[in-house]
This record gives sequence, C-alpha cells and structure tokens, in this order.
Amino acid sequence: MLAKKKYLARWSSGKQDEYKRWEEQQDANNNVFGAGASSVIDVDYPASNNNFIFITKTGKKTSSTTNSWGDSSRPVSVYARGVQNNWLASSAGLAFDGDGWGSKINLSLADIGVSGSSYVGENTTQNFGVSVSLLEGTVSFYNNTVVDVSNNTTETAYQTFSIDLKPILFFWAGASAVSGAGAGTPTPAPVAP
Repeated sequence: MLAKKKYLARWSSGKQDEYKRWEEQQDANNNVFGAGASSVIDVDYPASNNNFIFITKTGKKTSSTTNSWGDSSRPVSVYARGVQNNWLASSAGLAFDGDGWGSKINLSLADIGVSGSSYVGENTTQNFGVSVSLLEGTVSFYNNTVVDVSNNTTETAYQTFSIDLKPILFFWAGASAVSGAGAGTPTPAPVAP
C-alpha cells in the first residue's frame, strides 16, 4: 500500500510539472503569435496627377477604427481589416513586428503587396512598399507617414507613384490582334510520309 501511495505521489508530481511546462509554453506562444481583426472607416483626400501611364498621388487619409477584436500587435500576427465604407478595400494579411520596425504581406482587391515600416517617433510610423491593385489595374510604389491621433484614429500623409497597366495591356492586345499572334489559328499537323 505504501508503494502505491509513493507511486501516485510521484505520478501526480510529474503531471503537475508537465502541466506547468505546458502553461509556460502557452505563455511563450501567446507572447509571439497573435491574431486580430478590425472594422474601420477610411476618408481619403487625394490629389492626383495622371500622365497617361504614370500616376502620382499625394494626399491625406483618416482612418477611424469602430471595432477591433484580438491582438495583431504580436511579433508574428495575422490580421483582417474590414473597411465599412468600401468593402472592396478590405484586406487580410500577415504582419511581422520587431523593435522599431515592421513588415506586412497584404492581400485584397485594392492592395496585394509587401510593405515595411519603421517607427519614427512615439506616435509616428514611416511606411514604404510595393503593391498591385486589381481594382485600379496599377502597380504602385508608395511612401507614407502615419500619425496616431487618438486611440482609434490615424492620419496618413501619402505619396504614391503608380504605373497604369490598362493602356499597356490595351496596346499589347491590339498588337497581338493585328499580328495574328494569340488569335488561336491552329497550326497544321505534319503529314507522315
């Protein structure tokens, strides 16, 4: 009977140690990985200069977060961002956040791209990146400064240089049609002797 009690005490102690290690591992994982979602309203004040294929945009955008869930500020996080006044601009992605820097891989109809950021001041972030917009048919290079005005509001001053792909695709399709390339004309099979 005494041996059984010693065995149960050792087994119980081992389980407690195992449970403690499990909790420590969960705490470590919770400090590294995160997931979050937010619902925002974006108001854009653009000024653009369109030179046929090349487009430059400067302007200011105000984003107000109406709801948020989870925590996407961890070093490795997935996020979703729903834009209430333009659902086509809603996005999801993967974010990496370090000490003084960050990077994102973003997926949406308005922005498929990669961006980097550096924290300039207490409430200021400098962003830069490359994106493709399926909605506008452009490839863009951008630089912007984001200032946290309050807990739920940010103001972004942006500069974007874009290449409009629609005229390029139009001329390419026209040239293909004129030359007959890609017209689907079958090539006759060789005749066996």
